[in-house]
Amino acid sequence: MDLLYPLAKYVHLFALFVAAGVTAVTKLAAGRRMRARTVGEALDWHNVLLSAAKLFPICLVVLAITGGTGRFRDASGTMNLHALAGGTKFAFRFHVRRGR
Repeated sequence: MDLLYPLAKYVHLFALFVAAGVTAVTKLAAGRRMRARTVGEALDWHNVLLSAAKLFPICLVVLAITGGTGRFRDASGTMNLHALAGGTKFAFRFHVRRGR
């Protein structure tokens, strides 16, 4: 049990850095797509944008799960994830029950 908190903290920080990187790549790709001179170049940047954006919801789930290891350490609950707009948007709903 003593190993759980440092591991969760490491995974939480890793997910935070990945989310920050995904945000940076998404912003860069969106800007480059707008300034593309050919349709092929715009399509390449669009594909980069879509590929990077798929990681962000995963990072949110990891951050939500590992962020609750301190104050809500003994809590339990569920998460509902619903895809909206053909999988381009997501709705998260968390149900948390405090432990002890």
